Amino acid sequence: MNKRVLIVLVLTAMMFFIGTCVTLAQKSGRYGPGVSTGQDLEHRFFSEVNLAMNSSMALELSDEQVKQIKDLSKEVSKSLIRQDADIQTLTVEINTLMWEVPVNTEMITPLVAQKHELEKKKSQYLVSVHDKLIKIYTKNQLEKLKDLYKSAGIYSAGEYAGGPYHGGGHYGTQQQVGTGTTRRMRHRPRL
Repeated sequence: MNKRVLIVLVLTAMMFFIGTCVTLAQKSGRYGPGVSTGQDLEHRFFSEVNLAMNSSMALELSDEQVKQIKDLSKEVSKSLIRQDADIQTLTVEINTLMWEVPVNTEMITPLVAQKHELEKKKSQYLVSVHDKLIKIYTKNQLEKLKDLYKSAGIYSAGEYAGGPYHGGGHYGTQQQVGTGTTRRMRHRPRL
């Protein structure tokens, strides 16, 4: 009997530890070293929208372009809310199943695979809408936007359109970035 109690206590402690690690990994936005969950893509998209909207005069955006950017941003915001809700629902389901003793891996494994598939689709969606955003601008506006990024130090090592992203993050002073904040912006823009 004492062995059973000890085994149950050890298993419960392990489940608590695993559940805590999964929760912390989800909150940090990373599931392993260098593996993004799409938050970086989301952050990049909305940072670019904010910079374009705040610099619309300098970029010489037409009213039609401003409308297209606002509509795209609204569409992306709504879609990401739905996708995030689906991912969070699966996360709750997985965490609930992780507390069962013994853990039913046959039920958990397909849910984990489904969750990762949703995250993959979210990342692919963000890449496709980023492409739509780029297509709204003229070549001249893309060059001006690239110069704005360079002056703000946002995408320092990569090209804005078509090049690799190696920048050090979306940091800068309020005057540099033009977003009205000096902290990382993880919120969707207010239009």
